[in-house]
Formats: sequence, C-alpha cells, structure tokens
Amino acid sequence: MATPTAVAATYREQVLTGFDFYDPEVLNELAKRYEDQDLTFFHIWRSMGMRLAAKQDEVYHYEDERIHEVFHVKTNVGDPGAGNSVNITLSASDLDAGNRFYPRVGDQVLFANDVYGRIEAIDVTAPAAPVLTVEPNLNAENIGALTAGDTVIIVSSSFADGTDQPSPALRGVVKRTSVCQIIKEAVKVNGAELTRSTWFKKWDDGGNIIGYYTTALDDLTYRLALKISGAFEVGKLTDNAALVSADGEEIKTTKGIFPTITDLGNTIPYTPGTWTVTDYDEIDRILTREGCSAENIWAGMGLNFYQENENTMVDFLKDTSVNFTHVVNTMFGGNETLALSVGFKSLYKSNRNYMMNVMRHWSNPKYLGATGYDYNQRAIFIPLDKVKDSKDGSTSHRVMIRYRELGGYNRESELFSIAGAGGGTYVSSIDAKNDYARAHQGIQFRKANGLIQIKPV
Repeated sequence: MATPTAVAATYREQVLTGFDFYDPEVLNELAKRYEDQDLTFFHIWRSMGMRLAAKQDEVYHYEDERIHEVFHVKTNVGDPGAGNSVNITLSASDLDAGNRFYPRVGDQVLFANDVYGRIEAIDVTAPAAPVLTVEPNLNAENIGALTAGDTVIIVSSSFADGTDQPSPALRGVVKRTSVCQIIKEAVKVNGAELTRSTWFKKWDDGGNIIGYYTTALDDLTYRLALKISGAFEVGKLTDNAALVSADGEEIKTTKGIFPTITDLGNTIPYTPGTWTVTDYDEIDRILTREGCSAENIWAGMGLNFYQENENTMVDFLKDTSVNFTHVVNTMFGGNETLALSVGFKSLYKSNRNYMMNVMRHWSNPKYLGATGYDYNQRAIFIPLDKVKDSKDGSTSHRVMIRYRELGGYNRESELFSIAGAGGGTYVSSIDAKNDYARAHQGIQFRKANGLIQIKPV
C-alpha cells in the first residue's frame, strides 16, 4: 500500500532524513517532482484584481427580483371545450411565504397553444391554493386540457371603461449574504534545520528574487492558497450549531462557486464526449434569459473538458480553409518543419467572447482530481461585467474576493513567526521556529443567476 507523501509533522532532522532529503553527493537542490502543482481559482481571480476589503465577516448585498412573473398549473385540468373557461389552481411555487401571488383579475394570458384568455376571477378561499378562472377571448378557441406543471404567461391586461384600477403589484428584492472565513496553516522548523542548505531562492514572474525560502515556507504558502481556493470553489455556508471553537465561538465558512451555481445559477448537464460548438448557443440563450449583456465571458475548464472542447473546435473547422500548421525555423537545428497548433484560447460566437482557462488543479489527484471526483470534466462560465447594487448604487464585479481590513490592519493573507531560533528577536525558549499563515477571506457573487456550470452526468 502506498504511503502518504505529505504528513502532519515538524521539519526536523529525523523526519527529513527518513525521506532521504539530505545527501549533497546526490542532490544539492530540491527537485520539484510536481512543479508548482498549479495555480488555483484563488490565484487566478486575485490576479484579475477582483478583490475588495470588508469591515464585517458577513457581507450583504441586495438584488432585484424580476418585475414580471408567470404562473403554473398545480393539478391537471380537463378539456373545457371551445369558448369555455377553466379553473387553474396556482402551484406552490407561485406563492411567497405570505401566500401572495402575481396574477390579478384583468390580466390577459397566453397559453402554449396560442389561446388568448383573461383572468375573470380569483378564489382565495384556500389561501395556499388560489384558483384562477380564465375565460378565452374568442368563442371559437379552446384552452384545452392542462397538465400539472404547465406554464402560463401574462402578456397584457384589459378593462372596461369606468372600472377601478387593478390590485397593486410590487417587485421583490432579495438579500444575499456572503461570509468571510478564517483559514489557517502552519509549519514548524527545528533550530538545527535552519542552518542547513535547504533554502532556495524565490523569483517572481519577472525573474526578480523576492526572497529566500525554506521548503517549509514554500509548502506553507501553497497549502494556504489551496485551502482558500477550496473554500472559494466548493465551500458551503455552515449552519451546524455544533461547529464552534472550544470557547463557543462560531466557525464561519464562505460559499464557493459550485454550490452557488447549483443553488442560484444554471447547470447544464452533459454526457462526456458529446460536447459541440453549438452548445455555446445554449449558454448564450441562458445568459440572455438571465438578463446578462456582457460580451466577455470567462470560462474555467477542467483539463478533460478543456481537451474535449479543443478537439470539438478542430472537428468543427474540418473541411474549411483554416490552416492549423505554421512554419517553424528555429526548431531541429534550424531545419524548416511544420508544427501543428490547435491552441484555442477564445471563441467569439453570438456576440459573446468566451475566454478559456484550463483549471489544471482540478486534475490534482490530491485535490479535486482524486479518484471518484469529476471536477476535471466540469466547466464554469462567469460574465466579466460590473453589477450595480440596487440599494446603494455601488458597482462591482459579478464575482469578488472579500477580505477583512480596517484601520490599516489587513487580514487578507498574513505570514508571521513565533521563534526561539533562526535569528532576530526570540519570543520563545524552544529551539525551533514556527511559521504561521492566516487568511480571513470570502467570496461574493452578485447576480449569481448569470453563472453557469457544465456538469457531467
């Protein structure tokens, strides 16, 4: 049986020697077998600057509901015959907590068979099951039989001269809550370990040295980022009262993008191997239906889905004039050769630009790519637009990283030490150095109804 390659332990000689870490005759630098183990969702979103400080753990915003509604048939209705009315019991989904509903007397409705009718009366004797009486406008038209779950749309209203106004209607506003989560990580290095040559230089993207790290610090920052990303991707709001600290403090968690889309957004089920370019038409129809006018759409794709999407585009362009080859003069000792390039990074279709980003960490076998998980076959689509808050008029991106900050104290990402070794000021008598990382962050989704996920079935 394979043993884990990462364990909860202190960086110390006995442990690292057991891993054959020390042997200058064989290796004087740490070989990154798995390289950087991929950028996370947190890294990508933060790099786009979509972050904002918060003064409280719970961040609220308000969203307008739709101005206009449809209604649904609760129980089957028999064929009334041409020119006759029908009695429609409203579905429970058409009632709010106070048993209020949108249809009113005088509303003109259109049935799916194009029959035009008017709501003549509404019986609320049973408040939780109002009954609408609908008369056809034309004697020759038959509303026909209705099936439970059928949708009826309200298209107009009609009243006689000298009559009163209809009952008033209002548009609802929903309050959305996002939560900042405290995320922690730690490593410990014994004093002797701090004098060994297991330090390495850390460069930024421009090739500049930004510091000297031990492998412990490198692991610390990576694990913290992964935990932040995990919260942002699959986290759920905690409502279990048993999850409290030893002194009774509530443990709060943020809600990630996948649960948010499942609850508030749109899920497109698909069978792996069946994705086509025309499926982007369905994405466009959903975005249009949800009132999203954004042209630029960020698409995060698991590696398996990304490859299938790329192959789909190649198939789509077969037998066209598109040339996937280009001449390369610098390869193979300067010999001229043809190279195949099918690196699709974007697709412009139906006036929307889909910018594709492969989420390789969803394939990490120690993360969402573990056996039995299907995230490497998933995709998410996020409109890159700004949303106006209906209450205070402020605007922000549809997806925002929120972090706690006030009065110059920033808890977005902290790295600090408690040391009795390693140099500097000692605050402990123990011959060791403890490095700690802490983040106090959450992720906020505005107008999550415009978010889409592709989920394999």
